[in-house]
Amino acid sequence: MRRLMILLAAAARRAACLQQARAASLRCSRLASTVADDAVRDFRAAAGFHQAPTKPAQEKRKRVKRLRHHRNPLSAAASRPAELENDWAQTIFDDRTQPLTVDVGCALGGWCVESASTDPSRNFLGLELRPEAVARAQESAQTLKNCAFLQCNANVDLGRLLNNLAEAGGPPASGAGQF
Repeated sequence: MRRLMILLAAAARRAACLQQARAASLRCSRLASTVADDAVRDFRAAAGFHQAPTKPAQEKRKRVKRLRHHRNPLSAAASRPAELENDWAQTIFDDRTQPLTVDVGCALGGWCVESASTDPSRNFLGLELRPEAVARAQESAQTLKNCAFLQCNANVDLGRLLNNLAEAGGPPASGAGQF
């Protein structure tokens, strides 16, 4: 019985010591996090992160109209031939004798614009079914003389477009498709 009492007392002391140790550890971790928070705050202040943004808070971001990601190229509306000016092939590029790369399904024209700006010795023609995407692509290529975009269905119009360009004095085209 005495032995049991000694074991219980030892267990109680051990539990009390563990509880004190946890409390001290918690105090230390809170102190450490406070010190760390102060250090982070000082670093951010020294680096200039505490400054308010330079734009007024009331100014809203410009909303951009979202595009549909897909339009059915087999639909009746998309199966009509594109309506183009009679002289479009003569006026679309400044130098029609340069090699032509056609990007079928050019979307917003990022690849065509980037390629046209890095390789001015080629002409780039982007074909896209969605009129909103063509409008945005044309905006991004306004300053480029070797990049153009047409809204058409390549299933319907590609042969006619390439024939018109060849008749206007253009070289054969190479193609790029987006899948």
